[in-house]
Amino acid sequence: MDTKTQKTPKDYFLKVLFPSFALLIGIALLADLWVTESIIPKAETSPAGRVYRLINHKYENNQIPVFGSSRARCSYNPKFMGINAYNYGVDGVSLIGTLSFARIHCENSPNIPVIINLDYWFWKTVGDVSTYVPFAGNKHIAYTLDSGKLNSWQYRIYGIRYFDIYSEYFRHSFKALFPSSDSLYNGYDYEMGKPVPTLAALNSSIELRKENPFEFKPEPSQVQLLDKLMKDFPQTTFFFIKAPYHHSFLEDAKSMDGYSNYIDQIKTHKNAIVIDDVNDKDYTDSCFSNNIHVNRKGAKQFGLWLNERLKTFPQLKDYQTQ
Repeated sequence: MDTKTQKTPKDYFLKVLFPSFALLIGIALLADLWVTESIIPKAETSPAGRVYRLINHKYENNQIPVFGSSRARCSYNPKFMGINAYNYGVDGVSLIGTLSFARIHCENSPNIPVIINLDYWFWKTVGDVSTYVPFAGNKHIAYTLDSGKLNSWQYRIYGIRYFDIYSEYFRHSFKALFPSSDSLYNGYDYEMGKPVPTLAALNSSIELRKENPFEFKPEPSQVQLLDKLMKDFPQTTFFFIKAPYHHSFLEDAKSMDGYSNYIDQIKTHKNAIVIDDVNDKDYTDSCFSNNIHVNRKGAKQFGLWLNERLKTFPQLKDYQTQ
């Protein structure tokens, strides 16, 4: 007679499925913790690394933040600006994302001035979702995700929130293992500003812009958020600075009166300073990667120009480095 006990479905679940499921959950949670607490912080100049640095206050108390899109990331090299600054530029970030970052900073350090790069068109996009997922629990980051219709229940659950974006964090982590002193400095990232061996890329972007003339179309809701930020933090001085565009960018541009009105509205705030008088024509073709991004040469020229301009503002006296 066979005396072996027959396994029931319950036994199979308790002895096989449940342990396997628990092991997978454990691995997923450990991977999540590893990326969040090790991979992202070490890749400080990655998009998520910049936000981690900002949210977790991993910065010097006397360091001025520079916020904006990839144009900010490529244009502002603190090495030449003459002030102690850190570049938080994130590719594709909209004004809403920029203002969210600025608000996070102002809530923690309201007495430190802020630099926001002026762009003509950054109203729609928020950039890559991997920039925000680790911080989706932050109300300002969640608002940014909502604005781009990117928020998802998945991003609130540890263990699965990085499921389809792990590669982004590892890619930036690998890059951080081989930093270059002339391309990475206080957040300035030269990756998109690589020298162009020929003018083909630049000429291509110029021709594309001629086929699709630029039109300034601000989003009223975002302009209202900008006004609210400056009203909420009257003790913070906000510098709105326009980094160079290739001179061809505004050829045949439309609705530039709208830009002038936008700048005039910013200037109504007593704690706002606008510096948008950089002469694009002073920057030759050799200063650009395309018609909206300067390369390393252009960033140095712009930084040295800013160095002289920023010396005139008493609000920055305590932050000057040279």
